[in-house]
Amino acid sequence: MGEMLYKVGDRVQIVHRKTSCPKHSCPGWTNAMDIRRGGTMTILEAQSAGYYRMEEDGWNWCSCMIEGLSTAPASRCYKVGDRVQIVSQKGGCDWNEEGYMDRWLGQVMTIRKITGDYYYMEEDIDSSEKRGGWSWYNHMIAGLEDEFMFEPATDDEFANLLA
Repeated sequence: MGEMLYKVGDRVQIVHRKTSCPKHSCPGWTNAMDIRRGGTMTILEAQSAGYYRMEEDGWNWCSCMIEGLSTAPASRCYKVGDRVQIVSQKGGCDWNEEGYMDRWLGQVMTIRKITGDYYYMEEDIDSSEKRGGWSWYNHMIAGLEDEFMFEPATDDEFANLLA
């Protein structure tokens, strides 16, 4: 096993630039990683040969893609009864592969229960896909309802983005 620089739970700063990995045989930076450049992520699992699985996206990141420990504040915590908005795009670990959770993207939901790192919502408790509702991580929540509201683009705005 390679030398591990970070441990589970560490919040780390992702590099600001694309990198290739001279130390390991990792494929290097991919375009899908660009959204994380310069951001802070939380180590979910330390793996062999200097790789770390991150909580925010479930991907394995090479140590050469990490600048060091982050001083950014930890993810915010919500409480039962808070009305929160689900992120506008799926991403991160534990987003269901079948796409059943996608119907909640951009929606405001009410936290009914908190267990460990999971939030359980009132609105999806009777979801036909999963009895008892989905388990939501902090990175799947955009913020409190009154702080941030995602407004989907209109068809015209979307067409202009593609032009």
